[in-house]
Amino acid sequence: MIEDTEQHTNVLPNKGAAYFSVIMSRGKIHLYFRRRRDYSNTMHMVSDDGLNFSVCDPILSKSYACHNFSAYVGADNAIEAIGGQIGPLNMPHNDGLYQFASEDGYTFREMGKLIASDHPKYINGMSWGLDAELDGHHCCLYDQTRRRHVLFIRANTGRGQRAIQTTYREAPFGYGEFSLIRIGRQIQDSYYTANFFKVGLLVFGLVPFVIDNFCSLRIIASYNYHDWWICGDLFKTKPWYNEENKPKNRDHPVQGVIDRGSFVEFYVHHNYLGYDESAPVSIKRYRIAKQRLYYSALLGGRDAVLQRFRGR
Repeated sequence: MIEDTEQHTNVLPNKGAAYFSVIMSRGKIHLYFRRRRDYSNTMHMVSDDGLNFSVCDPILSKSYACHNFSAYVGADNAIEAIGGQIGPLNMPHNDGLYQFASEDGYTFREMGKLIASDHPKYINGMSWGLDAELDGHHCCLYDQTRRRHVLFIRANTGRGQRAIQTTYREAPFGYGEFSLIRIGRQIQDSYYTANFFKVGLLVFGLVPFVIDNFCSLRIIASYNYHDWWICGDLFKTKPWYNEENKPKNRDHPVQGVIDRGSFVEFYVHHNYLGYDESAPVSIKRYRIAKQRLYYSALLGGRDAVLQRFRGR
């Protein structure tokens, strides 16, 4: 589907770098990511061609938001971002998920808290023993057609289990109740939040999927943010296993896509966190035609309808 479009960037992350997001503004491609897992910096790189990036000044320093800062394009092409956690360290943005805004993509200002621990129907892993929450790579999508912000965040449903919960808001109101998304006929605990984007009337997700002996970046599609069907799998391989012997995905999508008219460009963080010492850690760019995306969605939707009709 996209293998022949692979292009290498000059971004070579260290093993702790992760949670990349990408936007295009005023002809420039902006890339944001955490430098390492110590809340030290949110790094920023910029490019004219989307392949050769140069380093800019850090966006944030010494903040919980450095861990999972994620930029996106909001209403009227405004540059926005989310970031923050619920954690024990005495540093900024330690009590929820925050909103940020920028005029140029180079400097951001805090706009206030979006999600706290007591948000309605928010699945909070601290209730069963986690010492921190909101630590995932959360994604915010602005739906231009419906004029609403849609938020997808990790749901820590149990130890070693990950699902995706979503909510939305329409200006000037805040976010409503969370609910778990349904992929196929059930809510599954083997998906991680990552990259959600709109193409035409459909919303697509490029989400890390992992079970024993198999992992991929799975393409899913939806009309309504809640009910999804499977379109296909990219980068199929075997997972790596953490210290608890839980399977983990080797590849993670960079959040955001670059709209090029008849196709979209997206990026993938390969060898995530560098656990495969025999392979390099890299950021690569791919492209896929919108028509191909829609075709895969139609096939996946047809199969989903047939399975439901047959009662499987």
